[in-house]
Amino acid sequence: MRADRIFFFPRGGGKEAPRKEEVIRYLCEALTRDWKAVDADTLESLVTQRESALPTRLSPSLAVPHAVVSGTGETHLAAAVISSGVRWDSDREHPVRLVMLLAGNRESHLGVLSELARRLR
Repeated sequence: MRADRIFFFPRGGGKEAPRKEEVIRYLCEALTRDWKAVDADTLESLVTQRESALPTRLSPSLAVPHAVVSGTGETHLAAAVISSGVRWDSDREHPVRLVMLLAGNRESHLGVLSELARRLR
C-alpha cells in the first residue's frame, strides 16, 4: 500500500466525525487520481451499490468497502483512519475507525478480501 493513500480524519483540524458517504467519496477520489481504469464517480457508484446490497463491516472497528472494476489486472487500496469513528451501519455502539477501500478485478480483490478475513479471525 502506498503511503499517499492513507488518510486521517478529521481532516484540517476539524472536530466533526465524517459521514460514511464522505469517507467513501474521499477514498474513491484518492484511488482514481493516478489510476485511469475508472473515474471517481463511477467507482463511488460501484462501491455504494455494493455497500447497499450488504454492508462491508468486517469487525467492530473495520469496514472494507469494495468494488469490481472490469478491465484491470490489479487491485488498488486506499485507507482512512478515523479517530472519532464513523457510523457505518446500524451498529451504534461500535463506530468504524479504519476503512480500507478495495477496487480491482474480481479474482485479485476477492483474494485480498479473503486474506483480510482470514487474518482477522
